[in-house]
Amino acid sequence: MPGIKTAISLEKNLFNQVNQLANDMHVSRSELFTLAVKDYLKKQESKKILAQLNAAYGDSSNKEEDLISKPMLRKQFNVAANPSSQQTRNQIVQNKQADEHGADDNQVVFQPVGKPLLHRMIL
Repeated sequence: MPGIKTAISLEKNLFNQVNQLANDMHVSRSELFTLAVKDYLKKQESKKILAQLNAAYGDSSNKEEDLISKPMLRKQFNVAANPSSQQTRNQIVQNKQADEHGADDNQVVFQPVGKPLLHRMIL
């Protein structure tokens, strides 16, 4: 496809940097600008799509979700903040038991805190 000529104004320092980069890449200035503009347009399109996805899936939680999630987050924070808690000790014991029963890096062990090992799933 034939190109369209255009004129742009650049600061001298930026012009020198463009010349150096074009020489380093073994391309003409025109080709370098074309590559740069294509890359910029692709990034702008990606930002636009991301904004659309965020708008579509970024709905805020409702009251029912808040009633469920807030106590869960509070409990997770308390367990993480207090590693000497009984729950944490139980989890450590269960992890050790799972290791002794042959769990390896390719397995995910599902175990509720404070209950015996129930399921293993091999990935």
